Amino acid sequence: MLAESANTIGILSEEAINQIAAGELIDRPCSVVKELIENAIDAGSTVVMIDVVDGGKQLIRVSDDGEGIPPEDIRLAFERHATSKLRTVDDLWHVRTMGFRGEALPSISAVSKVKIRTMREGRKTGAELTLANGLPGVLEETALSSGTIVEASDIFFNAPVRRKFLKTTPTEFGHICRTVQNQALSAPAIHVGLTHNGKRVSDFPAMSNMRDRVLQLFGAPFVNRCIEISKTLDGIAMWGMFARPEQVKTSRTPQEIVLNGRWIKSAMIVHAIYEAYRMRIPKDRYPTFAMTLDIDPTRVDVNVHPTKREVRFLDQEAIHHAIFHALKAGLGIVTNAPQVFSSSANVTASFSRGYGWGGSVGRTGIDEHDAARGTFHTTTETTENDVDPSVIAESVSQASPSLDRDSCDIRPLGQLNQTYIVANVDIGTWHGLKVLDQHTAHERVLFDRLLKQTRTRSVATQGLLFSPVVELQPSQAVVLNQHLEELRTLGLEIEQFGKHAFRIRAVPSFLTRTDVYVLLGEIADELIDGAEYEGSSSRDALDKKTHKVLATMACHGAIKANQTLGLGEMKHLIHDWVQTGMPTTCPHGRRIVMRLSVAELDRIFGRA
Repeated sequence: MLAESANTIGILSEEAINQIAAGELIDRPCSVVKELIENAIDAGSTVVMIDVVDGGKQLIRVSDDGEGIPPEDIRLAFERHATSKLRTVDDLWHVRTMGFRGEALPSISAVSKVKIRTMREGRKTGAELTLANGLPGVLEETALSSGTIVEASDIFFNAPVRRKFLKTTPTEFGHICRTVQNQALSAPAIHVGLTHNGKRVSDFPAMSNMRDRVLQLFGAPFVNRCIEISKTLDGIAMWGMFARPEQVKTSRTPQEIVLNGRWIKSAMIVHAIYEAYRMRIPKDRYPTFAMTLDIDPTRVDVNVHPTKREVRFLDQEAIHHAIFHALKAGLGIVTNAPQVFSSSANVTASFSRGYGWGGSVGRTGIDEHDAARGTFHTTTETTENDVDPSVIAESVSQASPSLDRDSCDIRPLGQLNQTYIVANVDIGTWHGLKVLDQHTAHERVLFDRLLKQTRTRSVATQGLLFSPVVELQPSQAVVLNQHLEELRTLGLEIEQFGKHAFRIRAVPSFLTRTDVYVLLGEIADELIDGAEYEGSSSRDALDKKTHKVLATMACHGAIKANQTLGLGEMKHLIHDWVQTGMPTTCPHGRRIVMRLSVAELDRIFGRA
């Protein structure tokens, strides 16, 4: 008789089952915040307040003024798959609520210490229940106004391995900020507030429409870069603010989708949007947007994953087709003249009172005219085409001496479309024509120089006479605060100036004519996108983030397309590009040059 195997099949303990199930739903503190806000939305709340301590690792408290839970149902609410949202399997195809699986509260109580206080509307007293390891204590009466308060403390106290994988407090809080922003976007009629360590971080009063909510969350600069599109095709109602093709960025932030009142991620929807922009934007630029979709629930399966972030569409091709054509038609009527946003009185008042992401958006405490142009200690005369000669001349003075200028013969012939430089270039034994994209060529020159100066800590900076103050979103402010010292080594002298505001003291000298308001926001977005490098070594992660920031700075500092250059300026730029090593792509991967040698011309014309 064979000995009994040590790997015999057995039934897991209830505690192990709960821990495994909770691991699918709760992976970090922001997951707790998301689930509790969704419960508050389903309860019909008009006000939801979130209080967190130590990035949510120590405490998360979510309070709402919803309908509350009857005392007799409180214990049942913490049983797995106990829900008031569904009764039959068919109900899954008509889901309009945020939650329906009955997993949120039991999962939270399985990985934290939970206390819930709730008062059912119309009742005289409320009820309080404390749970640890998912096990409920004694149900007690308590005094409370209508609504529910759920506290989750010591996240992963009983799962030390999971707790060890949590990131720093600023990182975890940054995730919470983005979660709160996403939930506020999905429910514009609800007042949402957030505090961290007892300090108010954000306050979003209820808005009457999605357009005002987008303005409140992302600010006037974002809205001014967008076109509003509203279309209904094939039973799909689409509304959104989409970046104008000429206003796309290197960062993908924000790209927000709300489906039937639920914030989601969808590769299919993003693909449809990218396809609509294709051939309208460079390959290294991405459209930013905030959009809503209203679709018959029977065409959507939201029961794909416990987190409900991803969905599956019954007729995916039809929905892709509808989004693509609605957006393509909307983008087709975009004009090149952006309109300055004029918000409703309610939105304007909310910002003046310090609501939204910590106050008024944009330029604070400085003259608007000086702020728009960025006034510096020194000024430089510009050409009649508004191209600063010093921007290119500086390239000459700081170029690498690796190539003797006399060893190459550069004769610019002119520009095509004020964007491409055509030149006759003879370098050593190579003779022929080169066509360069003036923006990508200069961007690469600036990037390589800045990278070299950064490594030697010798970045040339220029102090700002009027130090502008830039207001950011909380998630941007959190990540920027983490990298102030690194940014200083890149030539950006920035200091915190208020809750989410930053004063810019100095910038690299080639950025003296750049809109620093846009620049700082894009740098913060690049750092947020850099969260994908969290799994890398700290050195690799820092290098990757640094390269992205340097690329953004070089892009802002480079001469632009559609700018006329003199022959001397063209020659200086080509010299600098040659001395950089004649790279073929910019830091973002776009092509710089097309070569056509004399030998190739001979073959084309049959002279070879």
